[in-house]
Amino acid sequence: MIVRVVERSVQEIGKSLLITLPKEWVNLLGVKKGNKLKILISERGTLQVSPEFIDGDEHTTVTLHYDQHFKRRFLRDYFNGNERIVIKFKRPLSEVERKDLYVFLKRFMNAQIIEETPTKKVVKCFKIDELSIDECLRRMFFLCMNIFDEAVEGRSHAKMQELLDTMRRFYYMLVMQVRRFLSEGKYVKENQIPLIRALDFRMVAEKVERIGHFAQELGMSKHLNIKYVKIARDYFQRSFNCFIKPDYDKATPLWQEAWVIQKQIEKKIDQAHKSGNIDNYQEFSTLLWISRTSKDISMLIR
Repeated sequence: MIVRVVERSVQEIGKSLLITLPKEWVNLLGVKKGNKLKILISERGTLQVSPEFIDGDEHTTVTLHYDQHFKRRFLRDYFNGNERIVIKFKRPLSEVERKDLYVFLKRFMNAQIIEETPTKKVVKCFKIDELSIDECLRRMFFLCMNIFDEAVEGRSHAKMQELLDTMRRFYYMLVMQVRRFLSEGKYVKENQIPLIRALDFRMVAEKVERIGHFAQELGMSKHLNIKYVKIARDYFQRSFNCFIKPDYDKATPLWQEAWVIQKQIEKKIDQAHKSGNIDNYQEFSTLLWISRTSKDISMLIR
């Protein structure tokens, strides 16, 4: 998000051109003489300046109280990059509450309980610098494809849920990487991408996670129409590949193909509605959402 725009006059010293840094930016990030700055040069000629490191406490600890708003606050503090999150309890948790808490924390790839007492749990969020935005998205895609395969071949509900949970963890890690990239200028080497591309990765990640949920729903169908599931899976795969490369020439025919696929599925939905076949109606409705969401991915190509 752009807070405000400042202007600087270009100065010339010797044979070099220079501009000064805004004082409020320098003070906010603690930049001092001798610090190194990274400068990203975009395809459109814009520059993004960010510190290689930011002084300050990198081991932030926050404390949360376990109540009805706990999950929402945990997500906020997790995405804000806090390294230690202390969860306090007014009373010992019941077995149901303890299981629910463990299931919730399991969603986060880099979060782990390191201390546990009847009155509190300490969650440590390990650093994620070793994974790039691109790698997180690719892993999400392969996990999503595995959910499709499981829906068609294995039909193991437990396996699909495990794949979906793992995909969700990579989704959270990708969101954290993008937020860090945008707000602090911190990134691993592989994340040196244009700003608009980072935003597109964030949007595609959300759509891939949604398709993973749709694929899991298909696995619950009593009489799965394998033919149309494979059509939807193939279209999703090609749409994602066009985005990740990126390949505009191969993406444009997909937009027209989506219209053809959606018309076929809508016809099946209409037939199921007229015959009163609820299972088929729900299945083809899910396939329609997969095709629409996949098309959205193929259109995020610049």
